[in-house]
Amino acid sequence: MDVGFGLAVRGLDEAIEHLQTVGDAVQALAGRKDTIRSDLPYAYGQNYGRYRTGRLARRSGPTFYFEAGVQEIERSAADQLGPAIWKGPAAVRSAWSTLLKRGVKTAQSRAPRKSGDLRDSIHSSDGFGR
Repeated sequence: MDVGFGLAVRGLDEAIEHLQTVGDAVQALAGRKDTIRSDLPYAYGQNYGRYRTGRLARRSGPTFYFEAGVQEIERSAADQLGPAIWKGPAAVRSAWSTLLKRGVKTAQSRAPRKSGDLRDSIHSSDGFGR
């Protein structure tokens, strides 16, 4: 006389579906190389305090406004992207877009201003090197 317990795995299809959603969401950001930038020729010097040639650009020193924007993204990434990953690629792209906007706003707020042209020129790239 055989005595035993029957085991059945339930919910495996649902678990696989969730893992596929997470994989698709992560893939949505694969290959992105976003930057916070300005196309103005003097932006580099204002950020680092010196031009690429080494000549002094700001007596008051570097402002590192681009770095401040990137640091804001790094600080907020887990809170924004963590919940979005479980919702799929569209949610991740939306969260990433929000992060980039936040980084740009932070960089703009830290940029030195005389006329406002530098602040207004700061933007993010499209993320795929185009």
